[in-house]
Amino acid sequence: MALAPGANIVTASADVNGTPLTDTVSWTAPNPAKGIAIDAGALTGLTTAAGQRYGSDDFFDGRTCKALAGSSPFRPAPPVAGVDTPALFATYREGRFGYDIPLPDGRWTVSLAMLEPDAAKAAERRFSVAMDGKVRLTGFSPAEAAGGVRKAVTRSFPVRTRGGHLPLDFVPGSGDAVVAAITVLPR
Repeated sequence: MALAPGANIVTASADVNGTPLTDTVSWTAPNPAKGIAIDAGALTGLTTAAGQRYGSDDFFDGRTCKALAGSSPFRPAPPVAGVDTPALFATYREGRFGYDIPLPDGRWTVSLAMLEPDAAKAAERRFSVAMDGKVRLTGFSPAEAAGGVRKAVTRSFPVRTRGGHLPLDFVPGSGDAVVAAITVLPR
């Protein structure tokens, strides 16, 4: 069963040996008509310093999620140049992977937040990204575009969705593809 946009509350009650017990959990689901923001590789969501809410990594197929060296749920995120919320870049998805994001048909702006997380891979990492069947990035190097390792770079593209979803394909070239966050907002 899919979650409805907004708060979704589930309450479970039981009677254990004559003692009533109740527990409640709430999930907040995004309203796809207002856009989707995904913290790639993360198991939990977060809100940036600017107030943008990102949900946990969802709608993906393939490869692995990773964390920057030094990242931990118990320590602050390692520094990433050019961002006000380093935690958004503390996790990422790497390899060959795709997303199939459920969205109403319409016009959107897709923003990909990326970084080069590994200095040893920076020189050879180049990959492509296709959105809704059209290649939007070719031979992209996050380190080259950002001017170094652990520096944020964002690329945005206008897209049009049909059929209730937006497919994104991250295809390795001479190195694995990588993304830290995906934001899809109405145009």
